[in-house]
Amino acid sequence: MKRAIFNPVQQDTLTFVRTTAETAGQLSELEITLLPGGGNALHYHTTYTETFTAITGTLGLELDKKRKFLLAPGESYMVKLGEAHRFFNPGDTPITF
Repeated sequence: MKRAIFNPVQQDTLTFVRTTAETAGQLSELEITLLPGGGNALHYHTTYTETFTAITGTLGLELDKKRKFLLAPGESYMVKLGEAHRFFNPGDTPITF
């Protein structure tokens, strides 16, 4: 399997750290590098939660079109099942989360 994928629409490079095949279906762990202005559309998941942890730079999160906040390196947020969310890079340098 290819371990890294670049998405030109979201302006991110996704690297698989651990996949569900490698963790007996328990989890997928990804590292994402997001270019300035990059991000995804508001969406939600019905079968799993998602935890975001900023590694370098400031990661923006938006929840339910009502609340935006920023995660500094080392800070995390777990998106609940069914909670609409999106991530974005609010700065002018690439970030990793």
